[in-house]
Amino acid sequence: MSSLGSWNTWGLNSYSKLRSVKSWINKFHLNIVGLLETKVAAHNLPQVETNLNLNGWKFISNISDEVPCRILIGWNPFIFNLTCLHSNPQWITCEATSLNSGETFLITYVYRRNTPAGRQPLWDYLTNNCQSFSSQPWVLLGDFNAIMHPNQRSGGDTQWHKHHIDFHNAVGMPSLLTSLTKA
Repeated sequence: MSSLGSWNTWGLNSYSKLRSVKSWINKFHLNIVGLLETKVAAHNLPQVETNLNLNGWKFISNISDEVPCRILIGWNPFIFNLTCLHSNPQWITCEATSLNSGETFLITYVYRRNTPAGRQPLWDYLTNNCQSFSSQPWVLLGDFNAIMHPNQRSGGDTQWHKHHIDFHNAVGMPSLLTSLTKA
């Protein structure tokens, strides 16, 4: 069984972090991974990919959209083919095709901005694309820096500000939920 994962690595420049990521991938038999908040400079990205030592894996990132790299996606090309559809500092959307079955699905890895205004393009992207993506399974993974309901908060500001409903409105839409349940 093929599987995918997402990890907010809080940096991916040390050998110990690279070993931990590789161990995680092997332990859970992952074939597609999204590594978030990698903080890898453009000149170091090829070395990081090599040092992950994942035997022929391919990688794409949003390094052209944001420096340093915020999102790095890796996949086993003997199991899947990935094609990047959209890239942005906050997300990468790919179409994944199983080489075994030929089945396809969409996957969006998210690493959001910290401010409500900075996250707005992400919410707009999800809302604007949910209909066009609904023709096939769509998986959303990552760090959204948002919660759906006030009781999900742990620490921090206890006020429920208007911007908190943006995440709920983006992923709580019936058309998007229909897309997600197909995945």
